[in-house]
Amino acid sequence: PGPAAMFGCCCTEEKETDLVEVLPKVGLVSRDEAVLDDPCSGGVTVQNPAVEFVATLERAAPGTPFGWTLDLLRADAMYINDLLTGETPLQAYNAGAPPQLKIKAGDHIIAVDDQRGKSVDMCKALDGKCKVQLHVRRPVRFKCTIAKQPGKDLGLQVNYDTKGSTIIVDGVKAGLVREGGYDIQAGDRIHAVSGVQGQAQALVEALRQKEVVDLTLTRF
Repeated sequence: PGPAAMFGCCCTEEKETDLVEVLPKVGLVSRDEAVLDDPCSGGVTVQNPAVEFVATLERAAPGTPFGWTLDLLRADAMYINDLLTGETPLQAYNAGAPPQLKIKAGDHIIAVDDQRGKSVDMCKALDGKCKVQLHVRRPVRFKCTIAKQPGKDLGLQVNYDTKGSTIIVDGVKAGLVREGGYDIQAGDRIHAVSGVQGQAQALVEALRQKEVVDLTLTRF
């Protein structure tokens, strides 16, 4: 059995007609203690370009919150799952930043000061520091629609944290996505499935149950 913070099962082992496979990889959530080339042939709308910027945050003392929750499902970036309310260093930064440079839920931290590379190392780099310089990347957001066919898998391998609001594509194997030429890649993050959003587990169930899946995704 895996950690309580993660739900993992290999659905394709249970039933050949299951449409999505959930991988049992461990994801971490940190609580402050520590333009696409026609992406989907089924119809796509690119909603925003990628943005990258630097933000400096400062807290009163080590161990106090910066003002976010993070997931580390990607090995190379810390995903900002949501922003804490109240007076936090992040809210203070946002109050003085222009709209395009405000930190938002869905952004990725790709470096902490001079620490790049592994997300777990970047998370450790936050410990013990009061002032940090963050390199933030906002991914491209796009939409894609896929109609299921009887007896065929989507072919998506996904992973998620039970406390998260999104699911991440870990791989694409044989199935409707590959056969239809849909440009969904490992590392893409699914934010909504046919109007369902807000909870990762609900997104997985929607992938399984909906006959037509309207996906809202981001690409880092």
